[in-house]
Amino acid sequence: MYAKVLGAVLGLGIISGAIVAAAPAQAATVGGVSVPAPAQSPPLGMTTSISRIAVQYNLGSPLGLTVTGLKDGGAYRQYQRGFVVYSPATGAQVSRGAIRTAHGKLGYEKGRMGYPTSGELLSANKTSTYQRYQHGTIVWNATAGAHAIAGAIGAKWVAAGGANGSLGYPTSDETGLNGRGASQSFQGGTVVWSSFTGARIMKGAIRTAWIKNGAQAGQLGYPVTDEQALPLGGVIQRFEGGTSITWTPKAGAVVNPGVPHSNI
Repeated sequence: MYAKVLGAVLGLGIISGAIVAAAPAQAATVGGVSVPAPAQSPPLGMTTSISRIAVQYNLGSPLGLTVTGLKDGGAYRQYQRGFVVYSPATGAQVSRGAIRTAHGKLGYEKGRMGYPTSGELLSANKTSTYQRYQHGTIVWNATAGAHAIAGAIGAKWVAAGGANGSLGYPTSDETGLNGRGASQSFQGGTVVWSSFTGARIMKGAIRTAWIKNGAQAGQLGYPVTDEQALPLGGVIQRFEGGTSITWTPKAGAVVNPGVPHSNI
């Protein structure tokens, strides 16, 4: 009886109480006319994986059959409280709420993020929930909502400790700058990127001074380093415009002339 009930839940064939995969449907010829085979059920492994994730996340009852034919052999199934998305490369993963909405804005599996590669994860400080994808991460926080992090900015965020590091959760989406760069704001600062200078972290008084001086469009240009400690205290950050900004407790943030950077 248990096997019959489980088979009904998973959509499997039942023979003498055993769970089996349905035999592949075959095309037929009727009166000399080829009749296409009926649509086949999803593979047994896919169906089992999707159902397991639905139970794990308490998604409720399915609202339809598994939809196949997605990119790279993927599929999804909708439930009362979310979706389960599957691909052979990433397995079955939950997809729901604000994180799914953010993924959808970027084109779901066809977009820059690809398929999810993890379930929902909680940051160490328990302030945000995040989910990993083939090409980035989407982070949700009750204050800032859900935002995708990818590419060089995403790599910099990961190197800084991700959601558990000094930058914390993202507070904006990635924004283009001057047609040759991008930036993204985080709880603990901003990551600024250009193809000439790479991704750099900006924060605090130095970032404020940079913005007051025209940011990347001003005399300073893009940052070419992160903040670096000064021997006598304070920090310095250098820029492609041949200048730097120093910060000390006594003087605050000061813009200093310097030797032009080789990437100008």
